[in-house]
Amino acid sequence: MQQDNGSRPPDANEHDGEHAHEFAAIAAWLGESPETVIPLHMLQQGTCEVVCVGSPHDPEGVIIQSTAYPEEPIAFGGAEAIGSILPTLSGWTCLNVPAGLADALAEDVRRAAGTSAVRMQDDVYHVLDAPAPETNLPDVRLMTPVDVAFFRSAPEEFGGVDASWLLEHLRHGHVAGAIRDGRVVSLAHTFATTGAYADLGVTTVPAWRRRGLATAAAALVARAVQGDGRIPVWSCGGTNEASLAAAARLGFREVSRRVYLIPVKEAEVDARSAIT
Repeated sequence: MQQDNGSRPPDANEHDGEHAHEFAAIAAWLGESPETVIPLHMLQQGTCEVVCVGSPHDPEGVIIQSTAYPEEPIAFGGAEAIGSILPTLSGWTCLNVPAGLADALAEDVRRAAGTSAVRMQDDVYHVLDAPAPETNLPDVRLMTPVDVAFFRSAPEEFGGVDASWLLEHLRHGHVAGAIRDGRVVSLAHTFATTGAYADLGVTTVPAWRRRGLATAAAALVARAVQGDGRIPVWSCGGTNEASLAAAARLGFREVSRRVYLIPVKEAEVDARSAIT
């Protein structure tokens, strides 16, 4: 982790005890909420890089960047501090910020990315307060370690999901799948967990969408999460109508929003201008 200046922090997996202490301080400062489940999970697992302005116990601003998915760093704190960190980042394609800071940070994002414009997209957070609905679709069930055979040739759409992925996620949470024609075609899993919350992730092979498989698998994972004493969280982009509809079917309710600031390339701006 790097404090105050803009140099790159070391790889999170190489943090010594000092960095672990600093990560714990930032986690305590963030606190648990639906919006902090994913960054807290990354801090706890050491799967991120962090740039902090000020003390990690009470920072002026923090940007947390996943080492696996560096494209979407997430920011907390004040606009001025966050803006000062941006020029030090690499590998990002958007910035997730508090909704109240979106306007203030848009120009900083545009300038840091070197683009001509920035567009905004909501990041919507939901929680499931009521008991998760029951599901009775055939061959949709919670996965166990004996199901590794289904994951040795998982569909490409699952993006790197394999037997080791299944075993790792079962160690830290829950996985449910829909089995069709001898293979997994839809998955729901605990993407990130904290003491109080678990954020769910869902993926379905395109040919098997709109059949209720993802909803059924997600219901099983949500029920298992509630059995652990945690609150299920569903987060998705504000333009992802399919995901928003699935959250509604499962009984999730919206609790907050953040904003993605997405740099827009000049060619995209020109194309939109030509259309209008």
